[in-house]
Amino acid sequence: MRAIRRFYHEEMIKEKSTLESASSEMSQKLEAEEWEQCVQLNEKWNAQVAAEREERRKKELEAMEEYALKRIEAKDKALRKRIVKASEKIKVQKSLSSTFITPEKLDEAIDYALANPIDYNFAIDLQGQRYYGRDTPIPSREKKQKAVENN
Repeated sequence: MRAIRRFYHEEMIKEKSTLESASSEMSQKLEAEEWEQCVQLNEKWNAQVAAEREERRKKELEAMEEYALKRIEAKDKALRKRIVKASEKIKVQKSLSSTFITPEKLDEAIDYALANPIDYNFAIDLQGQRYYGRDTPIPSREKKQKAVENN
């Protein structure tokens, strides 16, 4: 009786282990399939992220190119303005150069200066009137008041 019980018990253990091994093989197969699906899903996400990253990089590159182009245009515009201002100054100086005293015109300029003396000496009173010359007498207040009263 013990032998029969032991036989059935061992048989039952063998049967259980074979079922477990079959189920473990099955679960391993299921896990492998699930793993493969996860890998495929991950690759799909990676491809999508790579495409988005590439699109973003293109937009950033376009923005950087546009920014650089705007800066170049601004510098070019500023340079053109400076050139225009410089050419205007050159034109003004060229027009003024006709009045410069050159070695050929020196004798003529000296004669003109001697013939037409200019006195830069003057005095200003409190009312803002100018009195030219070094030897010009400045009228006193009393004389000014009389002159104003007579007018």
